[in-house]
Parts: sequence; C-alpha cells; structure tokens
Amino acid sequence: ADGGTLFLDEIGDMTPALQPKLLRVLETGVILPIGATREKQLNVRVLAATNADIKGKISAGRFRADLYHRLARFEVRVPPLRERPDDIPLLAAHFLKILSTEMNRPIPTLGMEAMAMLQEHPWPGNIRELRNVLERALLKSRGKTILVEHLGLDSELVAPKRPGPGSESVGVPLSTLNDLPMNLEEAKRALMRRALAQADGNMSKAAELLGVNRAKLYRALAGEDTAPD
Repeated sequence: ADGGTLFLDEIGDMTPALQPKLLRVLETGVILPIGATREKQLNVRVLAATNADIKGKISAGRFRADLYHRLARFEVRVPPLRERPDDIPLLAAHFLKILSTEMNRPIPTLGMEAMAMLQEHPWPGNIRELRNVLERALLKSRGKTILVEHLGLDSELVAPKRPGPGSESVGVPLSTLNDLPMNLEEAKRALMRRALAQADGNMSKAAELLGVNRAKLYRALAGEDTAPD
C-alpha cells in the first residue's frame, strides 16, 4: 500500500495483540517486512471502518483508546441502511446490474411490492445483506420480474408497507376517498392531515406512512410549500 491507501475493514474486531503493532506503524510510519532486517518507511493513507460500538469496547478494555484517537482524526458516519430507505432503489439497481452481468443474465425489474418490502426491511446486515438478498432473488426469479416471494425476507421483520397505487392510503378504505376535495392540492393536504391523525400527531411516523420527507411534510402542512407528491 506504500504510496496509496490501506483500508482496514471492521477495525473493531482487531485482536488486542495486533492493536499496539498497528498503533506503532501509525505513529512512526515504519514497518519491518517479514524476512527483512531493515525497517521500511511508509507513505500511506489509512482508512478504517467498523459497525461496532468502539467507545463501548474501549470502556470494556477491548480496544485501545490511543489507537481509536489515532484513527479517528476525521470521522465520517454512514447511517445504517434502515435509516436511508430512499437509497435502496439506486443500490438495488446497481447491484442487479453487477450481478446480472456476472451471471450472464438480463437485468430484471423489481416488482412494486418487492421494492416496498426492501425499503421497509430493517437490514441488520446493511449493504452486504441487501446484495445477498438481491443475488438470491435474481437466481430464484430466473431473469423475470423479482417478486416478494423471491426475496426470502422475514415478513415479521418488515414494517407495514407504504401505500402504493390502487391500495388503501394510510389505512383509509378506498370508499372514503370520495370524501376528499376535488382540488388536488387540498386533497393532498387532507391526506396528510389524515396520516398525521393516524400517527397520533407524530410527524416522523406520518411522513413514513406517506413515503415523503419529514421536513417537506412539515412545510406543506404549515402552508410554506406545496404538498409533496
């Protein structure tokens, strides 16, 4: 990696025996290659990643505080996949393109219900789990449209699906939609108020029911913006 970048994945799982050795390299920029008799100076950029609770491990004596502070000079927090469901369509399209090329298959489409399930799944395994699920689905679908049954996800872990076209909107029977105003913007606001009531006034839950951004929902209800699509 001399002259380049060294990426250390899951740094939180590094054994206590290796931690002081890495700390020494980071502090001195010097290594002793296996079988060599002279040390070598390095010019390398180090990136480290983990999903572990490093500070908790430091408190428990399983990770060195000095190594953490050496590595954490500049931190970038990537939210877990469950906190950014709007990224899933792009990620799914990306992985399906790669996997289809590897398997020499046409790129399939994702059914609406399958996409909704992907966006509602909690993804404890984050990106790796998403890729594995899509790989399995691609094999099961045999190049056709990927459906819910191809995903193999535990339905008990999936939150209630967001409303889709032709479905009941935020728990409202289709027959009651006749009560909505004919004016499109007023109808949108009425639907938002109904979602807010169903969420017991919780703006975040109402936005999740509607599948819109919380801030945009707040502005729309306050009359500062047009109602979200």
